[in-house]
Amino acid sequence: MPTFLIDIPDEKHAKHFLQLVEHLSFVKQITTQKEKQPKLRKHQHYSQEELETFIATFPATKLWTYSEVQKTFPHESRIELFNHQLICMPSPSLEHQEIVFDLAISMKNHASQTNMGKVIISPFDVKFDEGNVVQPDIIYVSKENEDKIDKKCVKGSPDIVVEVLSSNKKDDLEKKKDLYEKNQVPEYWLVNPKKQAITVNVLEQTKYAVFSEATKKGTVKSSVLGGFVVWLENLFK
Repeated sequence: MPTFLIDIPDEKHAKHFLQLVEHLSFVKQITTQKEKQPKLRKHQHYSQEELETFIATFPATKLWTYSEVQKTFPHESRIELFNHQLICMPSPSLEHQEIVFDLAISMKNHASQTNMGKVIISPFDVKFDEGNVVQPDIIYVSKENEDKIDKKCVKGSPDIVVEVLSSNKKDDLEKKKDLYEKNQVPEYWLVNPKKQAITVNVLEQTKYAVFSEATKKGTVKSSVLGGFVVWLENLFK
C-alpha cells in the first residue's frame, strides 16, 4: 500500500480534511506536521545539526516564502532562500571572517569619507523577492538607493555584493552569481582566500564581465564605488 504525504499548511483546513478522510478503509494512520516537528528553543542560537534536523521535518518539496521563514525561524540568521528552497549555511571559518572584516572596514571607510553610501556586513538579508533571499558577506548600497534598506533587509538589488569563499560549493556559487546577474546587481566581487585572488565582475548590459582581477599581489578596483582600491598583499596577510 503506497504512502501519501499531503501538505496543508493551514491548520484549520488540515483538520477539516482529516475529518473527511478518517472514515476511509485504506487510511491506516493520520499524522499532522505539527505533531512531528520538534520545537525550536527560544534562545537565539542553534547548532548546525539542530537546525538541519528541524528543517528536515518539513517536506522536501515545500515552497518557502521569506515571510514564513521569518515566522518559523525568528531569531535564526543562517538561512537563505533559492527559488523558495531553504539553504542552511554553515558557520564560516576564522580566515573567512578576518578577510570579510578587513575588506568591509576598508570599503566602509572609503564610502564614509566620500559620502557615497552604506556598507553592511553579513548576516543581513538581501530580499530580491519572497522566494529568493541571500546574505552576501558584504553589501554596498549607494546613497541614491538607501531607501532600499530597512531594519531587516535590503529590498531589491544592492549596488555591490561581495562573496568570500569558505566552505561554499561551486554549484552554490554559480547559483548566487546567476541570481545576482538575473536581478541586475551592478557589481559582484568574488574573493578566493585559498588562491589569494579577487575578481570584480560588472554588468555589461545583462551579463557579468570581469572588470578587475588580481592574484597574490597587485590591486583590484571597483567600478561602482569610485576610487575604491584593494591591495591584495594587505588583505591576504
